[in-house]
Amino acid sequence: MSRSLAELTREAIELPQQQRLTLARLLLDASDAASLEPLPEVEAAWEDEIAQRIAAIDAGQIKGKAWDTVLQDINKRFSW
Repeated sequence: MSRSLAELTREAIELPQQQRLTLARLLLDASDAASLEPLPEVEAAWEDEIAQRIAAIDAGQIKGKAWDTVLQDINKRFSW
């Protein structure tokens, strides 16, 4: 028997903050809203952010991490 939306909502609200945020992101990604056309100003802001990050890496101001290390950090943080 499936649980009601009210039950699922109550359980979701009781999750630790990081797990609630992860659940919210998963639900948003799975929704139709994820397929909407991005706003041009948002896309431009992301392009600027990406360019700034690349410039900082090229200038030696910041260092990247190996993908395996990033995944380990995520797993530690969210306790999957």
